[in-house]
Amino acid sequence: MHQLSPNTIIKGKKFSYTIKKVLGQGTFGITYLATVKLSGDLGDLDGNIQVCLKEFFMEELNGRIGNTVTSSNDGGLVA
Repeated sequence: MHQLSPNTIIKGKKFSYTIKKVLGQGTFGITYLATVKLSGDLGDLDGNIQVCLKEFFMEELNGRIGNTVTSSNDGGLVA
């Protein structure tokens, strides 16, 4: 299983996304339902806004260690 777990937080400079569930997975990526939180100089704004996030993840070429995508799959490093 290569998906990020529910409640995984992806942090950016001003936004953070909390993964809620997987919506689908295909050849080139995984699509998640997530909520977004805005952080700024005045604090955090949690508007409970739902968004879709697409993670580039080629199942035949990528693997995952924890929350990190690797350049190898379960069969070994791709030449």
